[in-house]
Amino acid sequence: MKTSLIVSVALSCALIGACGQGSNASKAANNAAANVTTNAAAPAANAGNNAQAQAAPAAGSQQIELTGEGFSSGAAGLHHSNMISFGQPQAQVVEQVSAILGQPSATGRNADCPSGAVDFVSYGSLDLHFEGGRFAGWVLDGPSPALESYHGLAIGVRRSALADELAAEAVANSTLGTEVTVNGIGALLSGAGADATVTNLFSGVTCFAR
Repeated sequence: MKTSLIVSVALSCALIGACGQGSNASKAANNAAANVTTNAAAPAANAGNNAQAQAAPAAGSQQIELTGEGFSSGAAGLHHSNMISFGQPQAQVVEQVSAILGQPSATGRNADCPSGAVDFVSYGSLDLHFEGGRFAGWVLDGPSPALESYHGLAIGVRRSALADELAAEAVANSTLGTEVTVNGIGALLSGAGADATVTNLFSGVTCFAR
């Protein structure tokens, strides 16, 4: 009888120990799985944060604004104090514009301008004109690069906005079509109606045959 009791107690202890070890093993497995999930999720979260950081625009990025005397440049959203004016050396102007718009898309000489031969440097739809190695004018005839004046004059603006907000002055008897001037900047429109839009902007030497 004593022998049977001792065997029963021993078996019970062995079973209890086995159950304890099984419970510990299960907890260890769960902890390991939790660690794997946490460690796997962390890089994914970090990757998402890094992507968001890279997508955010850089603060203080530089931009160019159109003026009747050339361009102004400075930080986006702030008043521009740097003037890129007609009369400045070609090399200086190209260096400043290229630093913001990138390398020129084309360069060359137009020998057929009414005022004489003009050297040009193009940035997409923007042409810079130079006479005698000096900045003399610019023409913008498309949406890229997307440039505008301080008051919002840009390619695609409606004529109604020109009349209501920008105080445009009509050019009488223009041979170029419907033409207006806004703060020293010339603009050609797609028509005479209120829904007509700006198709070309220019100032200074343009090479237009009037």
